[in-house]
Amino acid sequence: MRGKHKGEAMTIKQVLIVLNGRSIQGILSDARREFGEMSSLVVCRNGDTLPVPDGLPSVAVNDFAPDQGTQYILVANGGTSAQLAPVLLRLERSGVIYRIVDLQKNGMVELGGRRPILFLCPINDGEAVEIINLLIDQQMSFITTYQDWGASWEHLEPIVVGTIKTLLKESPNVQIIGIELQGQARFGGINIDHHRYDGDDRSNPLSSLEQVAKLVGVELDRHQQLVAVNDRGYIPAMIKELDAGVQEILDVRSQDRKAQGITQEQEEEAYQAIDKVDGWGKACRGELVIIEMTHSKCSCVKDHLFLFWKDGRERLLVLSADGEANFYGDGAVCAQLQESFGGWTGGNVGVAGKGAFWGGRPDHEIVTEFLKSKLD
Repeated sequence: MRGKHKGEAMTIKQVLIVLNGRSIQGILSDARREFGEMSSLVVCRNGDTLPVPDGLPSVAVNDFAPDQGTQYILVANGGTSAQLAPVLLRLERSGVIYRIVDLQKNGMVELGGRRPILFLCPINDGEAVEIINLLIDQQMSFITTYQDWGASWEHLEPIVVGTIKTLLKESPNVQIIGIELQGQARFGGINIDHHRYDGDDRSNPLSSLEQVAKLVGVELDRHQQLVAVNDRGYIPAMIKELDAGVQEILDVRSQDRKAQGITQEQEEEAYQAIDKVDGWGKACRGELVIIEMTHSKCSCVKDHLFLFWKDGRERLLVLSADGEANFYGDGAVCAQLQESFGGWTGGNVGVAGKGAFWGGRPDHEIVTEFLKSKLD
């Protein structure tokens, strides 16, 4: 399936597969009741002498070949196992989307299959960009939501909600998968994530990009691996796990900041805020660095300071005029911050001596004093 942009509807070709047999007329009647008029294909036994209903295309079992651009509904009743087993095997091996159903006069029973997937993706950091690139390369269907960090199911744009509702009306079997969307899933959706939110622990040793690649069944290239590891472990993980070089680190971090929409003005403000409090010197001495800015694009502070931290251990608190407070440092301290103030976390939360982050909207003076008491 091709990648779709925000608000663009999908046209899905569907074909009903019916096994030729003595009860085929009744099965076709039941199929029309359940699915309405749709394209059908009759699969016959090799050398079959039973007639095929007029006007319907047919194919012998040995000649059946699934079309990669088509989704199939396979009616399991009728015909024989000599038809059903080979058809099912070829559907499964081909990787196409399909359903297996048992049609009866009093209703239909779903027996299994492979559901079509629609990914719902924010585009708010470097990892999100690479997820979308991967989905395009693999011809997977997706819709983008242009929410900033903290994207949620609740705040999906009206055009996104309308597109999904239209799609599900046409194809109710589609599985919606949200990528890093906070809150209660909608439309019967499920989540791919690796963060912890208030009352919602979605921790996962794999980043969201790694989880999507595993689900789709592809290997990540070198750059994608760097982006994935950066998202779950930042620069230390890129160095430790992938032996990343300086230029690779700079490229990944630059892509991440660009995807976050960080402007040159915000970069300059961050640089000046660091300089104002002697952030470079404090980092070298292993002290808590407290940065005050108008915005909460913390990566343009973190990236400038990272190589200066004593023993590579961050102690950074960013207080933003938009109300956010973000701390980067010891995993045990991040867990205490979440327990005391709520918010969101990532990295090695709860692990003393390991890097993690916490963010929330507490009173700035209170959270500052809390951190000073924990880091003395």
